[in-house]
Amino acid sequence: MQESEQQFFDWLRGSRSVFDVVACDDANLPKSVIRLDRERLDAEIEDAFSERFGRHEIGSALPVVRRISEDFTKRIADEECERLGLHAHGLRNAWFCPIYSEFCSLIPIRILAKNLIKKYEGQIFAIPLPSQKIRALKSWGKDELESFYLAGELRRRNAGAFLYSSELKSPNIRIALSSAWLRKRYPEFKRDVGGTAVLCGRAMRRSDLVVSSAGTSHRQRPSLLGILRFALGARPIVAFDLVPGSLFGPFCTYSAPETMPSLE
Repeated sequence: MQESEQQFFDWLRGSRSVFDVVACDDANLPKSVIRLDRERLDAEIEDAFSERFGRHEIGSALPVVRRISEDFTKRIADEECERLGLHAHGLRNAWFCPIYSEFCSLIPIRILAKNLIKKYEGQIFAIPLPSQKIRALKSWGKDELESFYLAGELRRRNAGAFLYSSELKSPNIRIALSSAWLRKRYPEFKRDVGGTAVLCGRAMRRSDLVVSSAGTSHRQRPSLLGILRFALGARPIVAFDLVPGSLFGPFCTYSAPETMPSLE
């Protein structure tokens, strides 16, 4: 092993960052690391979940994730309803689907990380960074946060792991909320305690006249994060600079900031 590789491994094992990013080519990765590219990751997932889903039978995977998602959604809805001035039941309905779809990635990743550490005891994992511009909460689309989840979970379990990219153009990461969860405009009559009557323009003639006569306003339908603090039509963006580390031969290292910003 080259001296620069040993120094890099020592630095990585001593890092306390949520995740580390290394700028290097595939060809320069140390031969001893486990490179979790898409093909390798799919094979590991198939092996990890061939019969069991953690402590559960594989057939009960979705009910387990759904139950955890429901419990989590209920908890945060109960915590936030009074501050937002909205019914907890409505918040649970608005927040459940995006939380459930995200937990369908996060929970299997946690189980996979545990299996990887057991299978490759003492090994270091290299995870490709998909992009520096990430779209979060894409419903049932490809989860671009998967690599961050995996790197963070391996690190949380004290395993050596890092994200890497050969196209790191600048030391920063940008995470934007998917347009699927941005608030939209819906015409409605005046809201009251009993609920909101929504005008269906297709069901009557001259609906524009009815709207103007009723003094209707536009209200935004609740969504996972949009309901909290974001202006209508705005796309919430989190951008943060990576903290430069040391240079170990071909490995230029960066770490996540100590205080990570939030989409909220």
